[in-house]
Amino acid sequence: MKLSINHLEWDTNFFGINVGQVVIEKPFANHKYVTNKNYDLIVVEQQNNFEVSIIDYYNSYQETKLVFQKKNITSTSSLNKVKDTDIELITYEKLYNLALLSGKYSRFCLDKKIGESNFKYLYKQWVLNSLSKQFANKVFYIEQENTVVGFVTVATKHNYAQIGLIAVAEQYQGNGYGVQLLNKVEYYCAQNRITELRIPTQLKNKQACLFYKKNGYVVCEEKIIKHFWKK
Repeated sequence: MKLSINHLEWDTNFFGINVGQVVIEKPFANHKYVTNKNYDLIVVEQQNNFEVSIIDYYNSYQETKLVFQKKNITSTSSLNKVKDTDIELITYEKLYNLALLSGKYSRFCLDKKIGESNFKYLYKQWVLNSLSKQFANKVFYIEQENTVVGFVTVATKHNYAQIGLIAVAEQYQGNGYGVQLLNKVEYYCAQNRITELRIPTQLKNKQACLFYKKNGYVVCEEKIIKHFWKK
């Protein structure tokens, strides 16, 4: 069976390879698919984890992506400790290491075929584009003794908001900074009449999943993502 692949222009331009994406909804006979060889990387999405084989490609990586959700956000309090980059400017360098930390369970980090340098450059650009409001509407952070110990980015998408990056430095975890950042985002949503907040993460990021559940979030989306590279 031949796959109909959606060309991912941004990924192709960023990584300098031809990247495509396909959603496979159900298994097909012997699970073997064919496609043209124009793609260096095919990103396969599945709702259920059945075997997939693409001729002349091999599967290098697989993850389960989760999206957590909270509806009816009504937060009416803000925390003074959490700063807003629209008010108190900050350079990307102060957020960069935290951005890498936020992505340590991502497919861009864990698929070794992508490479460490590409992973680091991707998250550098993610921070820069968030600060310039290309990827995010708001960037909030917490600073202790001139050191940024946590930050979060949030973007509005139609009738909901979504967190892009969120991290607290490992040595400062367990002090409630993650809750403060989350509360700040919820406050921002409530002030802007956004009643739903979503947070994507990975199933293997057990700490994050537990954190979101403890703060009233539930899973609204789950899918399998696989990377197939051309042989």
